[in-house]
Amino acid sequence: MSEAAAEARTRWRALTKHFRVITAPFDAFFHPSSYRLMGADLLPGLLDGKRPREIARVLSGAAPDTLETLAAMARLNVERTGDAFKAVAVCYVTIPLALAALLSDAAPDQARLFLERAGSDLLIILAWLLLAPAIYFISHWRAKQIAWSIELYRARALTA
Repeated sequence: MSEAAAEARTRWRALTKHFRVITAPFDAFFHPSSYRLMGADLLPGLLDGKRPREIARVLSGAAPDTLETLAAMARLNVERTGDAFKAVAVCYVTIPLALAALLSDAAPDQARLFLERAGSDLLIILAWLLLAPAIYFISHWRAKQIAWSIELYRARALTA
C-alpha cells in the first residue's frame, strides 16, 4: 500500500469515529444540531459545534490529493450504504408484507388462525424486521454526514 493510500485510510478511520451509528439516536434527541433541521438553512448543524471542529482537526494538513481520495471514498460509501438500505428495506419490509397479503388472500381462515395463535410473537418478529432497515437508514445518514463534512472542509467552511 502506498503512503498516500495509508494516510487516506488512517484519516478515514479517524473521521468515521465521529459518526458512529450507535450514537445517532442520542444525537437525534440531545445534539443541538438536530434541532436545526428545519427551515431553509440546514448547514449550522454541520458547521457549528464540537464535531465539526474535531473533523477539521482530523482533516487539517491533508494534501489536496488525500482530500480528493477521501471525497471519493465518501461518495462510494454513500452509494454503498444507500444500496444496502434499499436492499434491506425490500427484503425485510416489502417481501414480508407481500407474503402476508398473499397468504391472507389465498387462505384467509388459516392466516387469521395463525395471527390469533402467534399474536405477541409476531409483534416481536415485526419489531426485529423493522429494526434492520432503521439501522441501515441511520448508516446511510451517517455516511452522508461524512461526505458533507469532507466537502465542507474542502470548501474551507470548517475550521479547527
